[in-house]
Amino acid sequence: MTNMLSWMDKLTTLKTPLIGAVNGYALGGGSDVAMMCDILIAGKNAKFGQPDVKLGTIPGMGGAQRMTRAIGKSRTMEMILTGDMMGADEAASRGLVSRVVDPDQLIDEAVKIGVKIGTTSQPSISMARECVNMAHDSPLSQVLP
Repeated sequence: MTNMLSWMDKLTTLKTPLIGAVNGYALGGGSDVAMMCDILIAGKNAKFGQPDVKLGTIPGMGGAQRMTRAIGKSRTMEMILTGDMMGADEAASRGLVSRVVDPDQLIDEAVKIGVKIGTTSQPSISMARECVNMAHDSPLSQVLP
């Protein structure tokens, strides 16, 4: 039997920065994929959540872990245990997304960021991405001497 979701692990190991744009609902697996992005932009009407409990299950694909790291334990627990959603403005204030824009500007803003990143040193971008991910995903004792 193969792991149907193994492709998702590959997203987090890419050397290329991932820029996500959410306009509408990013729930369950959609939220998981959004949280794998390095930079996440949201349209004003975007909603994020892990409503799995309403279906009698729990978040899979690392959603609970990624959300906890992004917005903290208490708010994650509330969202996961109730199935409630978070709007774009709250997602920005909690650091889940980097900014909120008008829905009609969403793709243009994401592309602008990509173009700006693309004009810089690619080896530096790759190393910087790896450093930030290591600092974010590992205990400080594993990152600092």
